[in-house]
Amino acid sequence: MYTRGIGANAIILGVYVDDLFVTGGNPDEIKLFKEQMMSEFEITDLGLLTCYLGIEVDQKVDYITVKQC
Repeated sequence: MYTRGIGANAIILGVYVDDLFVTGGNPDEIKLFKEQMMSEFEITDLGLLTCYLGIEVDQKVDYITVKQC
């Protein structure tokens, strides 16, 4: 896990081998981070996180459900 920034602009990056996820409270900061990463590396944006390291993630407007796959 890595972090960048503070407060509402903080970004959390989870990395495992060649998989990663990016999350944070400010969509503009996430977009900027992705653009910066894509300018340096070959990255495929798969959209919202659905499964990571055997954890299934279901994101809704009002809540997020996390369960083991």
